[in-house]
Amino acid sequence: MSMTLRTPAACFILLLAFCIPCIQATGEALPLNRTDVTVIANWDAVPGQEFDSVMKLGVVAFHEAGADVRFTVNGGTPIIVTEPTLNDQTGVWEYWIPLDPRDYSDGPVAITARAYPANNPGDTEARDLPALTLIANSRGTLTRIPVWADCTAGSDTGGDGSEAQPYRTLEKAYTVAGSGGTVYLKEGACYAITNTLPAKNYDRWTTISAAPGLVRSQVKVRGGGSTSGRFAENMVKWQNLEIFKDDPITGTYATIMYFEPAHRIWFDNVEIYNVNGSHLVSVDTFNTQGARYFMTNSVIRNVSNAGGYWQRNCTIKNIGADVWRPSDGSFYVNIDIDNMDYAPGAHPDLIQFYNPGTRVDNVIVYNVYSTNMRSQGLFGGPADNVAFVNLMLEKVADSDGNNDMLSQLSDYNHLLIWHSTFRNLGLFLRTPPFNNSDVENNVFTTFYSGGNPAPTSLPGLTARHNHLRTRIWTQTNGPLGTGYTEGDPLFVSEAPVSGPYHDPSAYDYHLTLASPAYKTGVPMECVPADIRGIPHNPVNPSPGAFANGEETDLVPLPGMTAPPADPDSDGIYEDLNANGRKDFNDIVIFFDHLDWIAANEPVAAFDPNGNGRADFDDIVRIYDEL
Repeated sequence: MSMTLRTPAACFILLLAFCIPCIQATGEALPLNRTDVTVIANWDAVPGQEFDSVMKLGVVAFHEAGADVRFTVNGGTPIIVTEPTLNDQTGVWEYWIPLDPRDYSDGPVAITARAYPANNPGDTEARDLPALTLIANSRGTLTRIPVWADCTAGSDTGGDGSEAQPYRTLEKAYTVAGSGGTVYLKEGACYAITNTLPAKNYDRWTTISAAPGLVRSQVKVRGGGSTSGRFAENMVKWQNLEIFKDDPITGTYATIMYFEPAHRIWFDNVEIYNVNGSHLVSVDTFNTQGARYFMTNSVIRNVSNAGGYWQRNCTIKNIGADVWRPSDGSFYVNIDIDNMDYAPGAHPDLIQFYNPGTRVDNVIVYNVYSTNMRSQGLFGGPADNVAFVNLMLEKVADSDGNNDMLSQLSDYNHLLIWHSTFRNLGLFLRTPPFNNSDVENNVFTTFYSGGNPAPTSLPGLTARHNHLRTRIWTQTNGPLGTGYTEGDPLFVSEAPVSGPYHDPSAYDYHLTLASPAYKTGVPMECVPADIRGIPHNPVNPSPGAFANGEETDLVPLPGMTAPPADPDSDGIYEDLNANGRKDFNDIVIFFDHLDWIAANEPVAAFDPNGNGRADFDDIVRIYDEL
């Protein structure tokens, strides 16, 4: 490759040769030195699931010092993963390993995982996750012949469960299918849970699914009875269908589905809803007697309390009370919530920690986008090891203009609130202590603790690099924490504080380039990407739930035909000649046009060291990336 250099650029090459070894990166956040705080971590997998092709098995983990995860499979050589990356099977940035079922005999595969502070596997802060068993079936030896049902044309007495002669009820088909079997339901809206099925106590997931070729709206299962749909079976996987309740309520409370304590139930690509009118009617999705509900790629709508223990890639909408009431190990990841609208006298919560006499432990709420909230948001305590990461909470006033509700937390040990945006929603640290807790890289409406004047610090709490829209009247001595910015966050666009329901996609809560908070955050190893999976700037991320906004006002440099580009999506526009890659030509162009860039381009797009100007150190940093 040949390149013609003008004299200034040639001199610049010599400067690089002599100066680069002497320049050190600045502006990186030092990890917090926590003691006696356990890594917050959980499996991103449903226990006992079967896999017949390569499965990317993940763990979500958070710790102030960063985290590593050590996996072992069937007692073999440990596999250590040192940073979270995008798992394209789950859509989650997490610590993951590939599992090929061909490497194992058909049957159980035992996996263990230890999540520990980065580079310190023996640390007392490590968390050993519960042993996980998955079922390999690459050879198909565990596959059973499916059993068919047709609620319109089938027969429980004259059918044989084949596609040609299906049974009539899902209960009959489920009984014949056996543990680990599959029931296929033909198209129909006449399936029902009748509360008459004797418990089978299966020990493998037995699937009840719409028949191949159908979409979930073509198969509907009615929740049973005037109170609760009681399907008293363990290890049932409901897949690709709708479950609804349409009968009148005879009492004050009902559920769409009811399960026994300690049962495990999995809903995959299922829509669960109450047909009768408003979500303000007291119908909950599930009972709360200790069953474990796993939900993937599913929808809950038109209920009072949504509920659930473990959810990923789900949508929840039209909720009249609380969304979640977590227990130990609860896990909510990649969730969209819309329209929490409460009944008179209620004060609903997105998540409510209320377990008198006990402390909930190890809860993850990650990548949760909640809009049209007439809700308190986060509420309650006590709890230990709770991570709220990448939350977007948009509160609106109720129909009477009441805008008083706010998030309130009390008595936490190891609380993490990272990279979240609270729009029109205050966060009140109501009742200390908040030991070993970290609140960082957030955009708040208000953020404070009690007292007059309100304290600027709390024992055990680190609050830094947050943006505060406004102070409350008692914060005369300053905001809570250090390294904060203040003022209007200058979102790209935001919904009115009060008013009717609005389309969640109509507003954009990215920060604009003019925002006082833009690029004022610090890198966090455990949070490399934003709420929608877009990578954060690895040097100068913006606080809040969203990665740095697009620099739309870039213009071509002199002699170029297109504006600079950002080939690695880190918020820095290193490709100055817009040829689709970072190369040495870009370094030369940057050096030759340094003053022009400072005068004509948005400096934030060319400022990897985050000091507010385009300078020689920025050129060196981009050179180091080549």
